[in-house]
Amino acid sequence: MFPISYKEILNGFRSGLRNGNWHKLDQLKKALYKATLTYAKIKGKIVNPKLTTMIKNIIQQLKNTLKTKIWKNGIEKAKQMMKTFEENNVFKWCPK
Repeated sequence: MFPISYKEILNGFRSGLRNGNWHKLDQLKKALYKATLTYAKIKGKIVNPKLTTMIKNIIQQLKNTLKTKIWKNGIEKAKQMMKTFEENNVFKWCPK
């Protein structure tokens, strides 16, 4: 994993506050996030791979909005439809 900078962590925190997802996190994740935010402010970046993956998952939760959930569900439905069409040989009789 790549290191995560203070700016990335701060941007995730701000967007989570704006869209209300910060309040949906449990206390342990909030504490971990605040601790890494403070540490990254002092050191500049987080390089520990395990901590980096944990923080990136929390950032993903903070940035999730209704729009992104709908987008992800649409992509999953499209993949499912493509698989069904391939199984039923739709592309053989209708290639375009």
